[in-house]
Formats: sequence, structure tokens, C-alpha cells
Amino acid sequence: MTRYDELPYLICHLTLLTPSGEDATMVIAPEPPDQGRQVSMIYGTLVASPTEMRNQAGATGVYFCFPDVSVRYDGRFKLHATLLRITG
Repeated sequence: MTRYDELPYLICHLTLLTPSGEDATMVIAPEPPDQGRQVSMIYGTLVASPTEMRNQAGATGVYFCFPDVSVRYDGRFKLHATLLRITG
């Protein structure tokens, strides 16, 4: 068994938290056109599969890429990454 045998079974999921660690995924929109409605604070591709790549020093590693993740409104937040193993 190599160190990469588990890679096809791993995924990483992002969620948005407040600085104190509370869920900040959904909020009541403060601005038009969604003002007063519940909207998602984080959007884009929130789940990623592992990819083997090289870092800036040329060393090989396993990375999860989230190229289009955005936060809807300004504020202070934490991104929380959850690593999950998919089993059958």
C-alpha cells in the first residue's frame, strides 16, 4: 500500500465560520436586491478532490484546490475545511 492509495476516497468540504467558530453559511441579506431574504454567504465550488502537485520549492504534495470560492459580504470569517473519507 502506498501513501496515495487513499486519495480516490478523500474529499474536502469548506464551510464559513464566524471568528468565534459559529456557522456563518447563511445570513439575512442586508442589501438589495435580496434584502431581508436568507442568502448563502459562501459560494462557488465548496467540495474538492485531492490533487498531487508540486509546491514552489518543487516538492510533491497533495492539495485540495478551491479556485472560485467567494464570500458574499465583507466581514471577518474563518474557512473551515473538513476532510472526509468516502466509503462504499
